[in-house]
Amino acid sequence: MPLSLTSVDHIHVYVPDIDEALRWYERTLNFRPDEKLRHWHDEGGPLTLCNGSVALALFERPEKGRGHTVAFRVSGSVFVEAMAHLQRQKIAFTGTDHRLTWSLYFSDPWGNPWEITTWDYQEVQSVLAARPVFT
Repeated sequence: MPLSLTSVDHIHVYVPDIDEALRWYERTLNFRPDEKLRHWHDEGGPLTLCNGSVALALFERPEKGRGHTVAFRVSGSVFVEAMAHLQRQKIAFTGTDHRLTWSLYFSDPWGNPWEITTWDYQEVQSVLAARPVFT
């Protein structure tokens, strides 16, 4: 069954200085920190910025020009199907429990990184408890 993507959930942006990038994205594009996700940054993860329905996940990396990762949002049931679909296609992926969302990370044959994510946390948690695919 073809995967049904709901929307682009967020875009990874790699910056050398989070504070400088925050000021630039606030001033230039009116992005603001998403306070309900600030704990991710406090725990060493990305700082999520939002402007309307557009979200950027800022990752602090010393290298410049690392590119971007686009994250597609899907429902919980489609997320579970996406795991099976990637396995059938023999595409290596990494799954991550973000304790609020679940994400699958993989690359296309040309090395471009992609993410499939769901906010239907409990639905996926229940499926994985019955048949673990990743930790």
